[in-house]
Amino acid sequence: MKLFFLCLCLVLTSTCFAKKVEYYKCVTERGVMYSQFPCGSNAIAQRLEHQDPDVAVPDDQHTKVLNALERKQIIHTLERKIRASKQKVAILDRERDRAKQKALDKLERMMSDQEKRQMTRDVKSELQQIDKQYMRNLKEVSKNLLELEKQLKKFSK
Repeated sequence: MKLFFLCLCLVLTSTCFAKKVEYYKCVTERGVMYSQFPCGSNAIAQRLEHQDPDVAVPDDQHTKVLNALERKQIIHTLERKIRASKQKVAILDRERDRAKQKALDKLERMMSDQEKRQMTRDVKSELQQIDKQYMRNLKEVSKNLLELEKQLKKFSK
């Protein structure tokens, strides 16, 4: 966020050589938008002042530059969250595999046939529990991942 405001200040001060430039900040469902004109009832007027009184106000609209910066920042954030979700899925896979291997290793120990049959039943139920927990976790992460990809698609248009 600090980077965005730094870029905002740099863009506005480097391209606006006017004494006073007024712009509006609006929060919409697609994010924060900046405009030279009020974009709704929730528009917040902001003013940028410059030190040189002899410079005229530029005719350019800076809205596109500001909106592009905001969009890039949102896209970058969403891409990082998607990568994190995919890494979480990989971690869940490794944890499930380790737990299954640990449960199966119990069967390899030396024991009598009766103990082995009992252990086999216990291991099978333990494997079922591991799979159930894995599927719950995977479903939650996948749902979050789909939501993030949907948001990324919306902002990438």
